[in-house]
Amino acid sequence: MSFYLSTPMTLPESSVRKRPLLLSRITQATTLAVAAAGIGIPVGVAAGHWLWIVYAHGLGIAAAAALHTTTFVALAAAAVIVANVIALVPGALAARIPPAGVLRTE
Repeated sequence: MSFYLSTPMTLPESSVRKRPLLLSRITQATTLAVAAAGIGIPVGVAAGHWLWIVYAHGLGIAAAAALHTTTFVALAAAAVIVANVIALVPGALAARIPPAGVLRTE
């Protein structure tokens, strides 16, 4: 009994059905995309704004830049959609694997 408690099992080995397995892969992709967008967009905006100020001063022009919130929201939504589309392929492949076959090879 202690062997089963000490061995971590992946989702296909624990006889999870196809739909929950696919949904777990999509949830993981969504979580990663939201975290990446939540960190990457503000850092990218700050770095881009700072670089524009430096570049504009070098050219001798005004450094005013317009930042629209809707652009960043659309960018984050696009990142989530792309991540989910990419996650569909490995999720569907993992859902096809029968748990009994995986357990036999262990």
